[in-house]
Amino acid sequence: MSAEDNKTPTTVTPTAVEAAAVAGWSTEEGATAKLTLMPGGATGRTFKLEAESGESSPPPVIVRALLPTSDDRQYARVSEILAKASVAPPVVGSTETLVVSEFVSGKPSDATTFDGNEAALKSAARLAAKLHTVDVETIRAVRPARENELLLWHKWARKSIPSLPDDVFDVLNVEINSCNSLRKLKGAAGSVVVGHGDLHPGNILIGDLDEAGNGDAWLVDLEHVCPRVAAEDIAYLFAVWGDLRYMAGWTPSADEPTPYAPFDRRKAFAEQYLGTRSGETPSEETVVEFLYEVERAGVAQRLRLMFIWILIARGDPNHMLVGAVSAFIPHVRSALTILKTAEEGDSSVKDDVVKRGVIAYAAAKAATAAATAAAAISPAQPQEVN
Repeated sequence: MSAEDNKTPTTVTPTAVEAAAVAGWSTEEGATAKLTLMPGGATGRTFKLEAESGESSPPPVIVRALLPTSDDRQYARVSEILAKASVAPPVVGSTETLVVSEFVSGKPSDATTFDGNEAALKSAARLAAKLHTVDVETIRAVRPARENELLLWHKWARKSIPSLPDDVFDVLNVEINSCNSLRKLKGAAGSVVVGHGDLHPGNILIGDLDEAGNGDAWLVDLEHVCPRVAAEDIAYLFAVWGDLRYMAGWTPSADEPTPYAPFDRRKAFAEQYLGTRSGETPSEETVVEFLYEVERAGVAQRLRLMFIWILIARGDPNHMLVGAVSAFIPHVRSALTILKTAEEGDSSVKDDVVKRGVIAYAAAKAATAAATAAAAISPAQPQEVN
């Protein structure tokens, strides 16, 4: 979802003739070309352009329609920079109204991709590391960092559902301030990099891979690329990965009342990511510390996802995702308290944060407390009388 999409219509259809001309097709090929809206995403501005079938027809391309906003004016240049870095699909050409890229092999990832496919997990981790080693100044010159991204999402979400009670947004605003007051992240997690800003499985295209995970992989949907702290991308990925597990049939349990990316998978991802960034195999301690810092970033990213849920609700205060926001607010608040305890030196809490994920840990604590309270107020069982 583009940063300014809430101010302008999100559905823009480019002309096939214009797109074909940018792709270098002939006038005849452009006249018979067909644009098909690509599935997924909320913007509805990415299309597949295909020529009329024939032996000499050019290969299909991807067309991204651009809005007359500052974010979209930067989109073409960002795409070109990341294409040169072999992170995003190669750019064929662009105008003020569209960007044409090669149609690359590969399909969007999902929760099951990373849960059960070691090669895909390694490929995604390498791709994230590759993005984070692109010269950040080349992106900063095109698209500067956002000063306070959570406040921006808060503003966009509040505008989308004006009928939602003010107290919901007031509570969310308090949590924003709490997240922003956390001390800076350490190590590789805290380094300022070229961040994707919407790094989730669906925006990672995985092609043919060997057993080691070598092969084609690409990042798409680059609306939010800008300089940001590295852990924000990874924390966002882990959070959405967990949400996708829910959609894939995950069932809750006492230990895991809220879905999250499994610890062994997050650990494997971190090992590959850190090794790719540094060129050296990371130690166990380095991996664990990195994952802890990711969890510290994860509270703000869960909060950001809650704002996105409100936007997805498209003005309906009764939408199930608005209900999910209310359900998650206590977990965010509890997670911040848990992190404070860990920061004060409680190693057992820190270990739980890493292994379970701080939001999932907070949800589990709430579930345990609710079960205990329910047991305490349940009526005593009648005793048998002889």
